[in-house]
Amino acid sequence: MQELIIFWKKLKSYFIPQQLLIRLALGSESQGYKDLKKQIVEYLTGEDSIRNSAVINFLRNNPMHIFPYPFIYKYKPINVVVKFNQGFPYVVYEGKKLFFKKNMNKMQVMHAMNNLLIEQDEESAHHYYSFCRKSKYGVIIDCGAAEGIFALKYIHLCEKMIIIETDPEWIAALQMTFSEYDRKVSIIGKYVGERNDSHNITLDTIIGQENVSLIKVDVDGSEEGLFNGLKNSLTSNKIDQILLCVYHDVDDYQKYSSLLGAYGFNVETHLNKMIFLYGNHLREPFLTNGVVNFYKA
Repeated sequence: MQELIIFWKKLKSYFIPQQLLIRLALGSESQGYKDLKKQIVEYLTGEDSIRNSAVINFLRNNPMHIFPYPFIYKYKPINVVVKFNQGFPYVVYEGKKLFFKKNMNKMQVMHAMNNLLIEQDEESAHHYYSFCRKSKYGVIIDCGAAEGIFALKYIHLCEKMIIIETDPEWIAALQMTFSEYDRKVSIIGKYVGERNDSHNITLDTIIGQENVSLIKVDVDGSEEGLFNGLKNSLTSNKIDQILLCVYHDVDDYQKYSSLLGAYGFNVETHLNKMIFLYGNHLREPFLTNGVVNFYKA
């Protein structure tokens, strides 16, 4: 049955025009999303119809999407090649094997990897790589690594990679991905916060006396505790750069720009924005920054 589904998706990909696929998707869109799109378009039009024109036009002509820009159509799950090793599914990403959870089937990995490629497109508000301009890094810390695509991207450019992830299934996949880099990679299976115990650890504890080139933070709304446990390192100027996901709440950008600005960090954002559709924080102004670059000059 799964092979038939993949075959049908391949047929659609090759023979049905993109605009027809979009219309089919629009026809199946839930009434809730249709109402939400109408609400967002009305707000963005009144707020600044010229500045928001790209998003307004997308929402009027496409299904709702977290990245409301046409670039998302460059990617199709059917183009993702999935292989298996020791029961773990993986894809080859920039010449390196990126493993996924062992219990994920081929179709799930195809969609997951496709979403990652959309997320890391240069036009995406969630694009990390455009903020990483050095040819060499010292210590990199990846907080909230999940499958580890960011850490894998920069594994050859750093002296040491510290990966933090609490999901045991992701940890098993990470161990497969980074097995050949074990001399420079440490995987910590604790929550990063403001205390140290059997399940939690602070970034100050992890960093110790080291200087850190870059910290990537995607911790699903737990940023406040993370920064409470980072105060000593921030005060001691041990950190050069922080890539922070600020879309879990529409107030996060202002909140953490103020916090890190007090420690001397400059701020850089993407031109494009996101509509974060998950959780309970979707409200005006609806559009939010994705990944924000905080850096020392």
